[in-house]
Amino acid sequence: MDSKGAVFAAWIGAGAAIILAAVDLIYRFSAGRREQDRQMFITALEYFQGSQRRSVGIAALTVIRDRRPAWRSYRDTTRQLFYSQLLYLYKHASNRWQEHEISNMVVMTSWLFDDKYLGPLPGYMKEPLLTVMESYSSQDFDKLEPKVKEHGSKSAVTRLQTRIRNDWTPRLESTEKSAVL
Repeated sequence: MDSKGAVFAAWIGAGAAIILAAVDLIYRFSAGRREQDRQMFITALEYFQGSQRRSVGIAALTVIRDRRPAWRSYRDTTRQLFYSQLLYLYKHASNRWQEHEISNMVVMTSWLFDDKYLGPLPGYMKEPLLTVMESYSSQDFDKLEPKVKEHGSKSAVTRLQTRIRNDWTPRLESTEKSAVL
């Protein structure tokens, strides 16, 4: 091989080494990002205890949700988590009448009804969710216990009850009817 051929071969070898180094760097960065997303998701799940912590968990999930490739791995688990949380919150949570918890309930319910975030709501979730939401929306804030009213927010409850009746209940009922027909 002449010196020109050797130089050319060296250039090819150097180019291949640079390409391999770049691919390795991209892979390491991508793997690091996936690990960060996984850790953030696990941390977010740990925050779903109590309304203040629940707000932090929702915020962390929002960050992951905005990373489309990572979100696909976590959306089914998040849907199930929000569904379970909402069944409890609408029916049993002692602070379900308070503004900060109502804010969490609105966010989680909105995500459940927005197919682009959590995909379509599975059929088995619809009737139980409809039942607890209708129960919540039928409550008269003025007839609640004085202690509950003292810490609650009538305006927030009214806003949530309006969303339940006008936005979410009709969607649940219409999907149930179309499934029957």
